Amino acid sequence: MSTTFRRIVAASTVVAFGALASAQTVYSNNPTGDNFTNPGGSGITQAVGASGWYYTNVRTDGVAGINTDYARSGNGSAHLSTSGAGNSKADVEYYQFNTPGAPTSGFAAMGTLGSLSGLSYDWYRNSSSGAAAHLHPALRVYFDADGNFATTTDQGYLVFERAYNPNTAAVPTDAWISDDVFNWNGAGLSANVWMVNFGNSNGSVEEVYNRTIQDWINSANPNGNYPSLSAQTAIFGVSSGVGSGWGSFDGAVDNISISFTGGMSHTWNFETQPVPEPASMAALGLGALALIRKRRNRKS
Repeated sequence: MSTTFRRIVAASTVVAFGALASAQTVYSNNPTGDNFTNPGGSGITQAVGASGWYYTNVRTDGVAGINTDYARSGNGSAHLSTSGAGNSKADVEYYQFNTPGAPTSGFAAMGTLGSLSGLSYDWYRNSSSGAAAHLHPALRVYFDADGNFATTTDQGYLVFERAYNPNTAAVPTDAWISDDVFNWNGAGLSANVWMVNFGNSNGSVEEVYNRTIQDWINSANPNGNYPSLSAQTAIFGVSSGVGSGWGSFDGAVDNISISFTGGMSHTWNFETQPVPEPASMAALGLGALALIRKRRNRKS
């Protein structure tokens, strides 16, 4: 498990469940947008307001921030970039927490892997990026293999990248791309996703890249002591990010969406904060309204 992830588990105050279905706008911390960065080699984290989203694993001059650099579906998106240094990285992540007073680690299931009914996102790669031509912001889903959040060695995430579906062709640049991961190739659960397991003594990445989401639901037998997933595996978060080991990359993500049959459905749109109405304009509006009412009263 990453240091950043451990900090969030330890420091998080639990966030109450929202409605089962929601389209949510996630606003930047600052009115003009965010550029959260860290020159150090260890990843650090910053909460994005009380949205449940975090800028995470930001290290070695990586940048994560909701700003207007690559506007999408409004005035903003989640900008992600890495420097040319080897372990530069930047992610944005959402975690589902239990209601106040709940037991265990604080995490709660959004749904199960078997009930997953939608997974998609929009991403952007700037042509100035020096990273290999097949790389783009990855999309990940956090899992707890046995659904018991009191045990953590079976937690990790499944990662989607175009390179393993099934080619390494250069991805488009300087344009927004919408990837429907759930319906990849026109069929549900057919995208290849690979496993990262935080508690594995053999290393976090299994390095098997040709298993589909359906294969994992069907309890594909992983190598070594990596956890076997199933239809009952709990999904408790989503993540998108860039790095590490990519070289320089500049791009963004937006409209991250995940849904479950009979359960939660979320779509998150990243925007900068609305510009507040100037106090003088508000006062002028109230004054004009009072004058109109006064004239009406005289006529009556």
